Amino acid sequence: MEEIREKEIDLRDYLKIILKRKWLILGIGLTVTIITFLFSFFSPKVYEISTSIEIGKSFGEPSLKKLIQEELNLLKNSIQEESNLLESPIQIKTKIEEGIYREIQEKFNLKVENPKNTNLILIKIESKNPEKDKKILEELNKIILEDHQKKLESQTSIFSKKEKIINAKISSLNREKKAIEERVKILEGISPQKRTLSEKFFLSESREKIERKEQEINNLQEKLLFLQKQIATLQPTEVIKEPTISKKPIKPNIILNTICALLLGLFGGIFFAFAKEWWNEEN
Repeated sequence: MEEIREKEIDLRDYLKIILKRKWLILGIGLTVTIITFLFSFFSPKVYEISTSIEIGKSFGEPSLKKLIQEELNLLKNSIQEESNLLESPIQIKTKIEEGIYREIQEKFNLKVENPKNTNLILIKIESKNPEKDKKILEELNKIILEDHQKKLESQTSIFSKKEKIINAKISSLNREKKAIEERVKILEGISPQKRTLSEKFFLSESREKIERKEQEINNLQEKLLFLQKQIATLQPTEVIKEPTISKKPIKPNIILNTICALLLGLFGGIFFAFAKEWWNEEN
């Protein structure tokens, strides 16, 4: 019971001190709050500029020499395995943060994000001069798009040459097939009874050749169609969201700063009140 009473007495003493020094506490609290408010209000406003890019799709980077050496061996599985993005989002993220865009990274508080399982790049800049620095982000987008467009054009050129090779092979096979068909037509014009043994053998062999040529042409046409579909799936890199300035400044947060200053000021005032009371009692 005595301990409880002592605690009640102590608590009352604390309250008495706070009430006694209330104007001191409020004065310190309000002073800190007003100073913080004015400092936050007149501090340069920091805005966020953000943009997002979707990385285009391509086939990787097979060399023309490799394509020629394949001698038209266009296996569907191999083509599908080559299909990927023009550049991985992680590579672009690294370039911006540590590579060829290092000057931008050093000049600005720049953040680069790659949402999981996407081919998107999100770029953000914190700036005190948003209109000017927005152009920096636009220029960065332009550099990335131009770089990827060159890669895409290179890929398209390589596969277009491969497409021409297949078409040339089909035309060649059609000419060979037509020449054989003309010879067959001549032999078929001879009565079966009058054909020699060599003519019969040549006719049979020619018909087999025509079937083989037709099969080769069909195979190449299927591969050509598949290649054309793959080329059609090429996708350029695009800016999904143009550089945009936030409507409100992200820094300083005047309301939050003011509330924190008020609380800290009141706590500081209470501490100073107790310290002053202790000093008076000691002296």
